[in-house]
Amino acid sequence: MIGVGGAAGNWGADPESPYLMGIGWLHARAYEAMGCRVVAAASRTPANRAAFGDEFPDCALYADYRELLERERPELVSICAYADTREGMVLEALRAGARGIWAEKPLCLTATSGEAMLAACERAGARIVVNHYRRYLHAFERARTLIEEGAIGAPVTLAAGLEGWDLMEMGSHWFDLFRHLLGDPRGDWVLAQVECRGKRVRYGHLMEDASVAQVRFDDGTTGWLAAGAAASGDPTIRVIGTLGMLEVRPEGLRMVGEAGVRELETDSDLDDPRDGNDLATQLSVLGALLDWMDDGPEPAVSGRNAFRSAELYLAAYESALRRERVGLPIEGQENFPLDALAAGSSSLPTS
Repeated sequence: MIGVGGAAGNWGADPESPYLMGIGWLHARAYEAMGCRVVAAASRTPANRAAFGDEFPDCALYADYRELLERERPELVSICAYADTREGMVLEALRAGARGIWAEKPLCLTATSGEAMLAACERAGARIVVNHYRRYLHAFERARTLIEEGAIGAPVTLAAGLEGWDLMEMGSHWFDLFRHLLGDPRGDWVLAQVECRGKRVRYGHLMEDASVAQVRFDDGTTGWLAAGAAASGDPTIRVIGTLGMLEVRPEGLRMVGEAGVRELETDSDLDDPRDGNDLATQLSVLGALLDWMDDGPEPAVSGRNAFRSAELYLAAYESALRRERVGLPIEGQENFPLDALAAGSSSLPTS
């Protein structure tokens, strides 16, 4: 385990709700449930290390993840630290002989970094998955099935808003869900506007104040995602088709069509199973990784597919920086675009 989360859990500790804990703790619980042994954990924060050690007493604790990798040589590595450190941790894990990597989202701060991680895993013959666990929530599984069955005709456009959030940390999930609901098309181009004053720093990097992005997918459909101050209301995803509309809401699904309005219950909201068992979706992601390592099929949460979702927020930021549409794949993105946007610079097209 590289990165374990807050000593009391990122969402607070509650003895009556044992799943309310840091994401690293959920990873560790999932490994145990799958019969894997959690042998070591690294955290820079002494209190976090101590709390994790209390919960997992047979786990060796380290302040430096490099020392952990050198001494333990683990077969499986979870990387739950922030995105700005992801590439170095993946490369070090591969050098230590890791065969499987379970990385948190968002995958990367630049397209160059994302490609470098994937290429390194492929050279090493290792498998990497990204924790886009919402794909396994019943609300999104049922919505995708309805769309595939033609319940709203052919999809035309999707739209959602993430008030108070961004296109990267939470937006990476929503871009991934756009693709999931449509059957995983690739992005064709992105056009976006982003306001970044340089004062919001969370999860180790700048976050924008407001943003809106239009994505054209290679199947001809279009997605719209607004975030921060540019969004309002709940995070409902609306999928508009040629015969109706499907809303994926926290309360369940709503279909609007020629037959009127139908309300469909789901076993999850947009974040978690309704029974409160957050571990279930984590087990789905880990199970997909273990199956892939055992010569099973490449899962939808594979690093390569996750990168196709990450490209969308990276292209949105790049579009705001260049003030033009950005085609995919992105070429030569070496620096995190929000840094330049916050500094007041831009990369204007020349003619």
